Amino acid sequence: MSGVAELVGLRVQEARQQHDMTQEQIGAALAEYLGKPWTRQAVSAAEKGNRAFKIAELFALAAVLDTTVVELIAPRSSSAEVELPAAHLTAERYAALLSRDRSEVEAELRDEVDRLRKELGSVVQVRDILESALHTADRHIVETADARAALFVPNKGAEEP
Repeated sequence: MSGVAELVGLRVQEARQQHDMTQEQIGAALAEYLGKPWTRQAVSAAEKGNRAFKIAELFALAAVLDTTVVELIAPRSSSAEVELPAAHLTAERYAALLSRDRSEVEAELRDEVDRLRKELGSVVQVRDILESALHTADRHIVETADARAALFVPNKGAEEP
């Protein structure tokens, strides 16, 4: 079992060696994408899995090493688990997260939109009920005010003392 940082570090080291590059060369090349170079020690720490990678760093490493971000984070073994800070993912689950089919994602999004539409419909029903209750309450207040005002209207035919 290995963590994501170790997995990425191993892929960075493999890709660096395939391109016959030194850690210094990788570090210098990263400056083009990250605005500053990595030291040889920073590249070494990354290759050993002693660095939590930022997303921008993964893209920069992929560009420098002429690979893809998915290749940098993909497991090589189908039986290994990937360790996260609070959980472990099976290799199958980890791989599924990396290669989900667009139609699968679209289906999930459609389901979520449908769920939100239903929820919105419920909210609209509650709003309509509240508006109706408010209208009824307003009418009741006006009728009560009219009734009170009628009690205090002096009789025009009565004599004043």
